[in-house]
Amino acid sequence: METAVESSLHLEDVPPDTLDLLGEIVHALAPYLDSAEKPPLTPAKLFVIALLFNPNANLEVVMRWIFGNIPYYRNQALDDFVHDNARLYYRSSLESTRKFIQDLGNVQHQYCVPISTHTETNARGSSETTFNTTPNQARIFLKHFLASRDPIRPRKKPFPLMRLPPELRLRIYEYALTFPKSGIRIGTKRPDPTLHMATRDMHDTDDALWQPMLRRPVAFSRGPNDLIGYSLSSYLRVLLTSKQVYTEAMPVFYECNRFVCLGVPELVGFLAHTPEHRRKHIRDIAFQFEPPQHRIYNMSDITQCFSQLKRMPSLRTLILTMRQDTWATDRQRNGSLKYPDLLSLAPIKMLRSMRGLQKVEIHGGCDGVAEALIPEMTAPVPGGADQGSSKKRGGKRKAAQAVEGEDGQGARKTKKGKKSATSSGWTETLSIREGSQA
Repeated sequence: METAVESSLHLEDVPPDTLDLLGEIVHALAPYLDSAEKPPLTPAKLFVIALLFNPNANLEVVMRWIFGNIPYYRNQALDDFVHDNARLYYRSSLESTRKFIQDLGNVQHQYCVPISTHTETNARGSSETTFNTTPNQARIFLKHFLASRDPIRPRKKPFPLMRLPPELRLRIYEYALTFPKSGIRIGTKRPDPTLHMATRDMHDTDDALWQPMLRRPVAFSRGPNDLIGYSLSSYLRVLLTSKQVYTEAMPVFYECNRFVCLGVPELVGFLAHTPEHRRKHIRDIAFQFEPPQHRIYNMSDITQCFSQLKRMPSLRTLILTMRQDTWATDRQRNGSLKYPDLLSLAPIKMLRSMRGLQKVEIHGGCDGVAEALIPEMTAPVPGGADQGSSKKRGGKRKAAQAVEGEDGQGARKTKKGKKSATSSGWTETLSIREGSQA
């Protein structure tokens, strides 16, 4: 007898690539469609499989498909329903259905799940969110489950990464370590914090994506745009491959991403837990500056924190949020403003002393601060432009020879590699980096 999952393969409007993937999924799911055995799938992978069979579905449709087609979860829901209504004195040996439904609902907040969301307002005036996925991304996400039903394949030899030219290696590091342009937020959980993103769109540069979270206290910053990734060590695991990979890949992570902090305490923690040899590669940072509260930190601590920003040689973009309504409501006991002149604050003076930034944005309505900071912080460094350019050109040539020489390509290949390296933007970055270390 044909199951509902297998009958969906006969749909005529399904694209060929999706139809092939659905066939592989049905083949892998076959042992679990006729038995009560639990499939080796996380809630996130079940979510993606349900979307492949039900494109543009909402959360309710996804749950109905899982409970209607996977016997294990259908029996689990029935078992929990009977026990809850019969009020028996022993709990079910199966996993709680409520916990499973909660995990399915949290899938939409997981950054690494290949789904896209679309929210629109229905006729009743309420918003409804639908989800979708693509066959190519879903195949990569489900590759281990799909391979579990295939015959054992011979083990392939490791890919010779270090034999590639340096510009190709840097391009691979870029794909592995670059996140959406809107920025990433490193959580406060130590020693291994979690990464947070505001969108899955790699090219979305909208700064307003983080603004809803900036309007709330840091402890209650979870919002619809808060996507949770893996731990920081999981993404930087490639740095443990070798010393050369660390030297090449580590700066890519800090140079290519925007780092977002929802408040000064997060900024202080981020800079304190980032070693100086990594911190010097940061180019783009965004944070919120609020009045000190609860005596956790004072203006002196903030000034010291901002002085670290000033000592970061690669910093080129700074996005600052200072909410006018927050500063205007912070008053002393007699009712007068606690900070009547924001430009006279020591942290603001520290920011005004910074030079050489390419982009400075001030959000929050403090127009006077923006008019003073932006021209001064984007002004060129006095007498430092020509000297920096000469160092950059010299370091570029030296690093191109050094990287190619480590690969054992010989004198002739080193010369060719130097020519191609100087024409590659990513190799210029590596060249400047290695030249400065030399």
